[in-house]
Amino acid sequence: MRQSRLITIAALIVASFVLLRSSSTIEAPFIVYFLVASAWAITIVLFSLPEVLRNGALICGSVFFSMALVETSMYYANRSQIIITRTIPVEWRRDEKGMGSQPLPNTTIAFEESLDGRLIDDVTYRFDGSGLREIPASVQGRPHRVVFFGCSFMFGHGVKDDETLPYYFVREASGTIEGFNFAGDGWGPHQMLREIETGFVSPSCRHARAGDI
Repeated sequence: MRQSRLITIAALIVASFVLLRSSSTIEAPFIVYFLVASAWAITIVLFSLPEVLRNGALICGSVFFSMALVETSMYYANRSQIIITRTIPVEWRRDEKGMGSQPLPNTTIAFEESLDGRLIDDVTYRFDGSGLREIPASVQGRPHRVVFFGCSFMFGHGVKDDETLPYYFVREASGTIEGFNFAGDGWGPHQMLREIETGFVSPSCRHARAGDI
């Protein structure tokens, strides 16, 4: 009996070492932590003599095992899914003026995205002579000008030209605003600063002056 206990404990030590060492390479390491803790608690329940200690270990083992189940469920419910993007033409952006990847001027592209084989986006992007995402002329107006900076949310990732945030803003202005969408996929404040530093936001290309913002 004593020998079997020693063998069980030795095996558990080895298994715990291997599992904990490999936990750093998996996406949900806490599942391993909780399972190892649960295994040790159950071992105490089996081999311990004092009833109080066995009861305490049984409660701890149940809690750890339940947490492992919850962690596993959360992992599979929220794990990353594969998104495949396809554009026609394939090359529709270039690095310009140190600002990052910017759309080619006077370009129209077909944009598609699939999530785990299911089509979730099928839209068309249109860019003007300066490479800005077009805000349809039907809602543009005068005399005020507004420029929009930002990332993919402001740019309108995966939505039509008449579904972007700048479009809705200009439309709600009822013909009193002309809008310019300077946003880009994955862009941040540093791109906005660079657009201003390089003079990309300038009257020379029909863009709003800083005083018009």
